[in-house]
This record gives sequence, structure tokens and C-alpha cells, in this order.
Amino acid sequence: MKIIVAYDIGNTVKREKFARFLMRHGLERIQRSLFIGRGSGQVIKDITRYAEKNIDQGRDCVHVFILNDNEYLQAKIIGTPWNRGEEIVQVAVII
Repeated sequence: MKIIVAYDIGNTVKREKFARFLMRHGLERIQRSLFIGRGSGQVIKDITRYAEKNIDQGRDCVHVFILNDNEYLQAKIIGTPWNRGEEIVQVAVII
């Protein structure tokens, strides 16, 4: 399954730590606050627990989307993402 994580975290230190946490769990950045990767139910639980413990739930927000392979393959690819010179990863828009 594919995991998509989008977030809006105001505190720079918390935001950067969360991004590093997602990368350690195998997700790759496709936009400044948008990550995608393959994962299991355990990875989803880990992301959820980390977010619950580390964000300001009164101001910040984390969205975790789970797609099966068929849903992901139906995505439409539009444009080139922000990538800071890293390998280009296509952006998928789910319709």
C-alpha cells in the first residue's frame, strides 16, 4: 500500500523533525510538506503516534492517506514537484 502524508506544522523545529521522521520510515518528499511511500499498517501507526505526541493539535494538522496499489495506479500525473535538486518524483493527483 502507498501512504501519503501531508502536514501543516507551524513550529520549524517540530516540522523539520517530523520530515526527518517520515524519511527514516521510507517516505520521500514530493512537495515541501507532502511525502509518499510504501508502508505497512505498523508504519501508519508509527506516523500517527509520532504526530499525536509531537504536534500542537490546536494549531497544526497532519493528514495520512492510505491507497492500495490499484488506487495509486489510477492517479493522474501533473507537473514536476519541488525537489531541491534531488531525483525527480512525479506528483500524483487523485481524481
